Amino acid sequence: MCDMIPNAEHWRVSVWEAQELQHAIMGYLPGYATPRIVCDVPYVGKRWVHQLAEYDRELGISYWTKNYRTGIEL
Repeated sequence: MCDMIPNAEHWRVSVWEAQELQHAIMGYLPGYATPRIVCDVPYVGKRWVHQLAEYDRELGISYWTKNYRTGIEL
C-alpha cells in the first residue's frame, strides 16, 4: 500500500483489497518467497495488512494496535 504522495493515488487499495491480494499471493509461492503487503499506519508504523485489530468495511475505518510508545505519546 503506497504512501500518500502526489501522482500515486492509482496504486492505493483499501485494506480488504490488500488482504485479498495477500491471500491470493500466499497460495502460489513458498513462505520464504511470499512478499508481504504493508500498510503505513499513522502513529503506529508499518504493519502487515493481516495484523489489524478490527476493520469496518462499510466505513473504511481500520483499528490497529502496537506494543510500544513513541516520543509523541510521552
